[in-house]
Amino acid sequence: MLSETHGPVLTVHLGWQRLVFLVGFDTVKEALVDMGDDFSGRGPMPFLIKVTKGYGLAISNGERWRQLRRFTLSTLRDFGMGRKGMEEWIQEESTHLRARIESFKG
Repeated sequence: MLSETHGPVLTVHLGWQRLVFLVGFDTVKEALVDMGDDFSGRGPMPFLIKVTKGYGLAISNGERWRQLRRFTLSTLRDFGMGRKGMEEWIQEESTHLRARIESFKG
């Protein structure tokens, strides 16, 4: 109902936090496809920023996020991500890990 009065882009302030609402398929498509870089940021999470010192794929923004993502994907590819052999290797390692954990229980 608010979008009928104020338009398809709404800004709401909740305390110090600003929220932007996009209403309608065309508005969301324009924002995420045509202007994706402008809408790719994440909101601040002070606790996680303090703990990780701003590093980490899940909480970073902008150029740091792009660099971390590029590094993470290239490293995972080096370890065989996306190959069937990697899945078999992980299953084998998990079997050994479960056996080791069960040996502590007994």
